[in-house]
Amino acid sequence: MIVLWIKAKKGVLSLDTIYLLNRLTWLLSLVTSSSIVLLAAFHPFNDEVIQRRSRVFVVPLTLFVMNALHFTPGLRIEQVLWLGDVLVLTLVVLIIPLKERGKVMEGIWVPFVWMPIAMVLLTRMLYERAAHLLENIPDHHMVWPLLLLLAILYRQGRAEGRRIRLFFTGSCLLTAAYGVQLFGRSLYMPEVSLSLKVFAYGLWTLSFYLTAREEVLSSRQELDQLKRHSEKTAFYAAKKRENELNRTHQTLMENAKKDGLTGAFNRISIMDFIDECIRSNKQKPFAILMFDIDKFKAINDNYGHVTGDNALRHLADTAGNVIRGEDRLGRYGGDEFIILLPSLNLPEATMVAERMRERVKENSKPPFTISMGIAVYPQDGTTVVSLIEQADRGLYKSKSKGGNAVSHVSVL
Repeated sequence: MIVLWIKAKKGVLSLDTIYLLNRLTWLLSLVTSSSIVLLAAFHPFNDEVIQRRSRVFVVPLTLFVMNALHFTPGLRIEQVLWLGDVLVLTLVVLIIPLKERGKVMEGIWVPFVWMPIAMVLLTRMLYERAAHLLENIPDHHMVWPLLLLLAILYRQGRAEGRRIRLFFTGSCLLTAAYGVQLFGRSLYMPEVSLSLKVFAYGLWTLSFYLTAREEVLSSRQELDQLKRHSEKTAFYAAKKRENELNRTHQTLMENAKKDGLTGAFNRISIMDFIDECIRSNKQKPFAILMFDIDKFKAINDNYGHVTGDNALRHLADTAGNVIRGEDRLGRYGGDEFIILLPSLNLPEATMVAERMRERVKENSKPPFTISMGIAVYPQDGTTVVSLIEQADRGLYKSKSKGGNAVSHVSVL
């Protein structure tokens, strides 16, 4: 490049060298335009302005391809290059402020179809006039349209970021390249002009590349955030569902332990509670109460089974209001109930039994009384079966007294 510049200063740079440099510039312009067009085709930009600006390069690409196919015989190669660069800047200035109308610019491939067709038709119709016009315009006048377009582009893009600054800098370098070339009558410092154009086309390509790269990174970040949000939402949804299932399971398990009529624990559950109390108490005393309704068959016969069921529910409710939170009430079978009283001895259990007997007698509807038997661990038994047998014997002892009584098999 330095050698070519020295030769140009000495006036020894041949026309063949000038033609070769123009061909290199044409090839560089063709590569740049095709790269930007391919990038726009396979990466539709999210930014509407960048998207339309990238599609503009279909025009010079079409012009350069036509020149390669000898469809522009009236235009010299430097005129083709000049037309291509001026058209790019002109369309960029005109397209940026315009809003898309109708469906002309919709889709990815539509502009890449109608724009080349329009360019081919216009060039075929007007290239002779364009060649004649360019031949008669002084070279130094050709730079003014570039300067005017560049000023408008600068005003439009001064508020934008790094990408538009790269695009604008490339436009400045391109204008400077034509300034060097045109004011020098196209014979001096062509290597300087070529160098400026290389940088200009490089900055244009870099501008679109950085835009596409930032959009890809931004989309990837959005996808990552969406993925994390989805995973978090799915995790909490699964956790919530798991908790709901656990609660449902626990509810079902609790309901399986309960008697459906009275809400008291069923036979198996109350026996399990007594067994657990035996295993955990380590010879510490506790008591159980076994009781039933006196003459319950007469209530069913005289008032009906519905009333009998209501009497059982009332008895369970009354017992639940008398006992403590750690006590357990269970329905042993029929109208027989068992109450587990942890850590209570015989006198204390007797007080609880008497209080419940009195409350049932006072509040029951229809009126009924209960008979109760008491058994205390460990003196009355050390197993579930032996304790229930002793409480049952106490219950029948109360029955033998005429009912409405509390009895222990040996003490009361």
